[in-house]
Amino acid sequence: MLVTALLLAQPHDRAEAMVRGGGARGYRAAGVAAEALACDPVAPPRPEELARDAGVSLRTLQEGFRSRFGTSLTAYQRELRLERAHRALSAPDGTGTVADVALACGFLHLGRFARDYRLRYGITPSTTLHASRGADSAARRG
Repeated sequence: MLVTALLLAQPHDRAEAMVRGGGARGYRAAGVAAEALACDPVAPPRPEELARDAGVSLRTLQEGFRSRFGTSLTAYQRELRLERAHRALSAPDGTGTVADVALACGFLHLGRFARDYRLRYGITPSTTLHASRGADSAARRG
């Protein structure tokens, strides 16, 4: 409560968002939920569980995500999973296929994964995979 009071009392660039989108409670709850999602974006708690653990309603949590991160809880989670997939596909010592990586990162629909990945990174997942494996084999030959 002390930190919330200080944040509301002191002018800063996120003050309006704190008051507008679920208030300070929603803003704080979004941070708590984001930490929980970062621990395991593949098998995260359900949104209702995240809200309960943060001590707010689901609606307040959703509004908090919009005000704090400028996106929905679902989109935030998808972004975490895409980042994890990108790291796995970019790893030169990685094994497996694009499908293996997608499924391991919690993507059940491979077509949507490929579309979202291409929109986020500008290239296909297979291009990333082949580039990382090509760099690894070139380093071993060199």
